[in-house]
Amino acid sequence: MKKRYIALIIVVILVLGIIISKPVSLLVEGRKREITYTLTYTLYGEEKTLSGTAICEFDCIGYSTNDGFKPRYCIYLEGQEEAKSENLGITVLNLREKEEPENLRKYMYAALSTEKVTGLSFSAGSAQGYMKQAKGRHVRYNLDLSIDTELYFESTGGTGYGGGYITPDAAEEVFGIRLISFEYDIK
Repeated sequence: MKKRYIALIIVVILVLGIIISKPVSLLVEGRKREITYTLTYTLYGEEKTLSGTAICEFDCIGYSTNDGFKPRYCIYLEGQEEAKSENLGITVLNLREKEEPENLRKYMYAALSTEKVTGLSFSAGSAQGYMKQAKGRHVRYNLDLSIDTELYFESTGGTGYGGGYITPDAAEEVFGIRLISFEYDIK
């Protein structure tokens, strides 16, 4: 009787393992996608283009009280795996080690005296969004920029990173930049 009970437990565990593994494998079926992109913008009226490849991949199975178990994805620019994030940001203007424009502060939301503007980035979308989209070519217009900042905390001597959005008109007035289109191909 004891051997039958142990055998039944083993069978139940195996069946549960199979039942659980099937939905998990379906959730992570699309584990990795390659996104080639072209970002077109003007800098003081001159048209510029940034092109590259981003990698979007399965990160883990996450849990939230609102959605339950679901896959989580990360995205990063090719060759920059250490910069994995849930959202893709493409730097269009690097201001590290440069002086920030005089009139920038009036466009900053809650700017702190210890905050340094480090650049301007195009928020290209979430990893999860790319995983849900159909493979093929896509185009986005009416694009917004975000201001990347570095914060210095005097109390701890540490740094942190933050940001805020800038309107297209303000970005053109302050930095001379206006985004035109973002074209990408999901493979």
